[in-house]
Amino acid sequence: MRTSISVNDLHFSWPDGTTVFEGLDLSIGPGRHGFVGRNGCGKSTLLRLLAGALTPEAGAILVDGTLAYLPQDPGSDPTRTVAELLGVAGTLAALARMESGDVRPEDST
Repeated sequence: MRTSISVNDLHFSWPDGTTVFEGLDLSIGPGRHGFVGRNGCGKSTLLRLLAGALTPEAGAILVDGTLAYLPQDPGSDPTRTVAELLGVAGTLAALARMESGDVRPEDST
């Protein structure tokens, strides 16, 4: 399934009262997309809202499909892989075992 995202009447402000979005409507169809804008305009905040890492004050975010989010600052452990950061390391390890002929019942769930 290809993912699409719809945002309706989104409102978000920081705890200090700084408004980031007010009444934002946005539709993103399947495919690759990018957000371009000056520093501090809300690109990362919008991505965090879409991923569910932040909660909007009002409005609706509908994600039809699967959305993966890799934070701008993935944490302080530089030894973690991208698969670990995205939460798919276990799935990839299971696939590697299956490809090598090591079939385990727990890997097929």
